[in-house]
Amino acid sequence: MEYGRSTRSRDFRAVLPFTRKYTKTKFEGVFFRQSAKRDPRTGEYDKIYCFWYADHEGKGHWKTVGRHSKGVRPATVTKERAKFLAEFDATGINPIERDKVTIGEIVNAYLAWGRSEGKYVDQHYSQYCAHPKAKIHACLLPI
Repeated sequence: MEYGRSTRSRDFRAVLPFTRKYTKTKFEGVFFRQSAKRDPRTGEYDKIYCFWYADHEGKGHWKTVGRHSKGVRPATVTKERAKFLAEFDATGINPIERDKVTIGEIVNAYLAWGRSEGKYVDQHYSQYCAHPKAKIHACLLPI
């Protein structure tokens, strides 16, 4: 090692073989990126397959399907993309967003259940309305 040269100033992007860049495959809309983890069978860096789609407003989104080491291949991702886009076009609702509920829906379900069981839930509801309702009522949660 030469004196006066620090190893900290080294550009680590040149050292690391993976990036967040998506590499195109021969299938339409299907991409992969290299993972930081290695495939245990081959010792090479694993590939993470995903596809790109545009919503009805034209905004692009990425959906990750799976890893090469788990048996996912570009042809599998193409089928997943076709199924996803068919459902998206038929219903007009993003299948990822469809599986989410709001905190307000959960609170309403709790109130309906509590009242049907004869429980006193009005105090809980009044505390919810007084404090967090304005901030979190419309927040989406995955199921």
